[in-house]
Amino acid sequence: MKKITILLPAIIFAINLKAQKIPEGDWLLTKTESSGGTRSIYQTFSFKKDGSLIAFNAFEVGKWKFDEKNNSIILSSKADKDFNGALTIIKQNKNEFTGIKDGVKYFYVRINENNISKNNKESALINVWKFQKTHDDFQYLKFELPDKFVLYGESYGMQTTSTGNWIYSPEDSSFILIAFSNPFRGKYKIIKHTSSELDFKNEDRFVKSHKITDIIPENRELTFTVDEIPEENEDELPETWTDLYEIINTLKPIKRIVYKKGKLLNPVGILKYSEIFADVNVNEEDESITFNFSEYADNDTVTVKKIKKDAYSANGFFPEEEFYGYRITGKEKLQTPAGTFNCIVVEAIGDDDEKIKLWMPVNLPGIYAKIIKSGVDSFGEKDYSVQILTKIIR
Repeated sequence: MKKITILLPAIIFAINLKAQKIPEGDWLLTKTESSGGTRSIYQTFSFKKDGSLIAFNAFEVGKWKFDEKNNSIILSSKADKDFNGALTIIKQNKNEFTGIKDGVKYFYVRINENNISKNNKESALINVWKFQKTHDDFQYLKFELPDKFVLYGESYGMQTTSTGNWIYSPEDSSFILIAFSNPFRGKYKIIKHTSSELDFKNEDRFVKSHKITDIIPENRELTFTVDEIPEENEDELPETWTDLYEIINTLKPIKRIVYKKGKLLNPVGILKYSEIFADVNVNEEDESITFNFSEYADNDTVTVKKIKKDAYSANGFFPEEEFYGYRITGKEKLQTPAGTFNCIVVEAIGDDDEKIKLWMPVNLPGIYAKIIKSGVDSFGEKDYSVQILTKIIR
């Protein structure tokens, strides 16, 4: 069987009765046919005026020129000898083109950016969809306008992210994912599509997914800057939060505090939720309070930290660490799953200029109603989380 060269330019002939010329532009190679069978490809290429061929709008794979006399495209590449040769046109119309090279047929269709943008916008797919194989293996597929998609996955502690382009076809209720080195590349038939569910399949896989609606806006609720927070703290916290004996008396009957925590997944812009448990241990004899934090996520519980407050600790933000600066911005009545609380609202700066906003119930020291943190991680990516009080166990 002849070796199939996949990296070929996609092209459509603009028909002219007197002369035939190849237009520049973007094209989609959908499949190949040979004695070995049919292969789905779904790979894009750009014809450039300078004679270069660009794959996936990213890298040059070779050169092209049109041989009008022989109605063929002459391909050349220094890197891949199998790429060289003539692709002879055997069928063509305004929007389709078929060529043959070394016994292999290549099928192309025109990429119309205006139609793609319009169809994608009307597809009702624009959102993030989650599908899961096991509790340790799940993926998020995000459709964006006009035609970009992001596929983010976590599998047994490993994260992967890939991007590409997508095309929705209203004629047969399907979409095509186009990406370099992506196992999900291909055409998918939509089996079910509601406001909350999306099921799709091709010859290799069947996917059941549901919509993720909690997409986090950029810097939501954290509009202040680092420079706006004074280094010298002039605002005084409520005495209930600074008096150790007040805190001990308040926390003495409480056994556990539970929070719902949403952490931003940067590639797809959504919050992934876990539960934070803080077991409370008040030692009146020792005049100390200890919080033991654990996190439950992906069907697993891990110890997060242990923090203690006693007479030698002047930190008024316990069980949070002390901040480099803060200011009180006002009071707010905040409703949470654990109840409604009258809170002092504080904006603060933590390590590495992390911005923090805290809702501190006036009469419930040591227990935050809500915390938002926004910073940058060690890889330079946005680090954003929201933590909300859900339960107080006495």
